[in-house]
Amino acid sequence: MDFSVGGRVIPGTELESCPHTGKGNCLKSSVVSRTTEQVKKDKKGIRELGRELNRKEKVLAETAALLVLKLIVLYIGLLLGQLD
Repeated sequence: MDFSVGGRVIPGTELESCPHTGKGNCLKSSVVSRTTEQVKKDKKGIRELGRELNRKEKVLAETAALLVLKLIVLYIGLLLGQLD
């Protein structure tokens, strides 16, 4: 019997008697167990994605600041043009 989470069936899972308490059900899964190497690989991928996100946020902030400065210069130019 496959176990269902949020309406999605996780293949290779089944409920069995809980070995810790001796009662109720525990989820037994060959899918859930992951090796230390897989966990390290996932953490490294998350760190790389975090770095990429930070880099893109900095570029976006810089672009926004340059746009604001350009609009300020344009506005000042228009004001000076009207004062002449």
